Amino acid sequence: MLKFIKWLFGLLLASVFLLVAAAIILPFVIDPNDYKEQIADLVKQQTGRDLHIQQDLRLSVFPWLGIETGQVTLGNAAGFGERPFAQIKQLGLKVKLFPLLKRQIEVDTLILEGLQLDLVKNTAGSTNWSDMQQHSPPTSQAAASTTPVNQVNQTEQPAAPHVAFSIQGIQIRDASVHWQDQQAGQAYRLDHFDLTTYGLYPGADSPVQSRFKIHSAQPAFASEVGIKAQLQIARDMQSFNLADLVINLVAESPLFGQSSTMPVELSAQMALDLAQDTLSISDLHLIGPHIKADGEISVNALRATPEIQATLHWHEMHAKQFANLFGITMETLDPTMLTRLSADVVLQQKNGVIKLDPLNIRLDESALAGHIHVLDTASPTIRAALHVDQINVDRYLPPAKEPEDAEIKSPSSGQPPHPKTASQASSTPPGTENQTPNTSPTSTNTNAAAPNPFALLATLDLQAVLQIDNLTLNQMRIQEIDVEAVNKAGVLQLKPFTAKLYQGEFDGDITLNTQGKQPKIQALKRLTNIQIGDLLTDLTGEDRILGRANLEMDVRAAGLTESDIRKNLNGNARFQVLDGAYKGINIAQLIRETSTALGFDTRQQVSNHQQTDFSELQGSARIVNGVINNRDLTAKSPLLRIHGDGQINLTQDMINYLLTVELVGSLEGQGGKEKDALTGIPVPVRITGPMQDPDYRPDLSELFSKKTKQHAKQEVEKIKQKVQQEAIKELGDIDGVGEALRGLFGR
Repeated sequence: MLKFIKWLFGLLLASVFLLVAAAIILPFVIDPNDYKEQIADLVKQQTGRDLHIQQDLRLSVFPWLGIETGQVTLGNAAGFGERPFAQIKQLGLKVKLFPLLKRQIEVDTLILEGLQLDLVKNTAGSTNWSDMQQHSPPTSQAAASTTPVNQVNQTEQPAAPHVAFSIQGIQIRDASVHWQDQQAGQAYRLDHFDLTTYGLYPGADSPVQSRFKIHSAQPAFASEVGIKAQLQIARDMQSFNLADLVINLVAESPLFGQSSTMPVELSAQMALDLAQDTLSISDLHLIGPHIKADGEISVNALRATPEIQATLHWHEMHAKQFANLFGITMETLDPTMLTRLSADVVLQQKNGVIKLDPLNIRLDESALAGHIHVLDTASPTIRAALHVDQINVDRYLPPAKEPEDAEIKSPSSGQPPHPKTASQASSTPPGTENQTPNTSPTSTNTNAAAPNPFALLATLDLQAVLQIDNLTLNQMRIQEIDVEAVNKAGVLQLKPFTAKLYQGEFDGDITLNTQGKQPKIQALKRLTNIQIGDLLTDLTGEDRILGRANLEMDVRAAGLTESDIRKNLNGNARFQVLDGAYKGINIAQLIRETSTALGFDTRQQVSNHQQTDFSELQGSARIVNGVINNRDLTAKSPLLRIHGDGQINLTQDMINYLLTVELVGSLEGQGGKEKDALTGIPVPVRITGPMQDPDYRPDLSELFSKKTKQHAKQEVEKIKQKVQQEAIKELGDIDGVGEALRGLFGR
């Protein structure tokens, strides 16, 4: 037995001696550089690219089996220039020899220095790495496809034996990746990439550090990124944790305005489970200038079809100050607006569907709640339901800007000059008043086609419901808005569209068709029992008409600009105002003043209250190419009957209208005490001029004509009565004649 042990020990000693001898002798006997061409040929077969190894290959055997080299380049694809696809300045990899005998792989520190990877997508959409797939040799799957199905099912491949794997560390120094998208006109660079890790093996708890810099040409952007974490590897190599992950980022861009830099810190705990195929990110915190957010993210089916769910909370932030970081100045009519913005959202992504559900956003004094589902991002296809408790849109509008010449005054009069004169004076250098303006090629091209604001509607598939409890828009106060929006193939419908406003109701259907060269809009609107005076006061600042109004409209228009819409406006409308008044003109007073000028006796007291009361005002309108024609306006009051006929030209903002007014009773309603002498005579009033400041004038020529006719009728009646009286007087004593004359004259 002792002899056998000595023999076994001797054999083992001889084996160790042979290994040590091989480690010493092999580097002198075998030159790995003799295999450079074979290595290059193999790469050519696998990728179709040329591989060049400029430095010598250095081989080591004991106690590490390793190889080192440098200046390795891999050629680019055809048509992508002479710049190499990849370059490596130094590459080193060593594996321990003895653990290999026990199916254990122990790798020394992997060193990769000076990697340069150049990725390009050309204008045709082809990339400079897609061709390598075409040169890949047939895999075992091709041979397996020729195997009968029953044989495949009956033959089971033995499970691969377990192989232990560990790496003492990884060092990547000064690596860079350049990405150029010629199709999109974008270019990005990742430079000075450094990565350092320590022991990577089952059960390891190893620190990880990395730094790199990202550049973007358009928009101009650069960012330095630093990463620190503690990498934890499970013993079964099925789960990996990045504990205490901290990412520090300092971004630089002209977009950030005067500050030019923006520091951001992101921290989290990350866990990857290969057995469950999941990734989870917990304790997520984002901190930056005027921004703070927390959340959690989980991903299922990571290697198949990822399913994402994220819960995010954005702390209240000052939106204006945050926008200032990007050089954006947001001014609002109310300076306190856009100062408080926060949000809570649950994001889900599954089977290509993205959901923001629930979605809660708080902006200043307004709260929005609901959901948005994106069923398809390519189309896109969106389903949404949103509710807003209150919002005053006017407070978010930019403040009105004062003209630059508002403070310039004439030295002689002390009054501001004409705006055009002032602007010319402030912008025209002396002695150049008559020179031709600069029309160099660098001037703005006014003939350039404006972007279509409705381009998205062509592909958008939308079904959305919006509810607003209280809305202020253009000073109008509207409540209980309920609208359903549906868009298909460039046709947007708001149907139904209901709301309550000014003690009345609104009901409408609106259709926007963007399929043609010009967008077309059709609107059916019904306003019921609206307090028209309050509405006009909020909308225009003037309450020209008072009363309860009912309005029905069916109008169509086309165009992108206001002028186009005005000239292409067509349709019909009916209106009615009950128990109201028209402010700005006292028709009874105007008639009295006119009648006095014509010689009529009008002794009534005239009220200074400049309005005309009526119990009912109604009519219809036909709109043709921006011209509103009305032929049947009627207004009734205890003392007036008014008929209207004329038109309003929206393209010129002018009115040409004739009101015919007839006094039918006492003037008590307008301040009179007795029956007016003009009772029964229609008095025309002509309304002409710009809509903002029309001119009201009685039509004297028509009035004179009517007065002349009435005066002639009165004179004929007087002559008739005088002839009657004389005839009866002269012939009344003749038997029977007097009685006949009385019968003839009706007396």
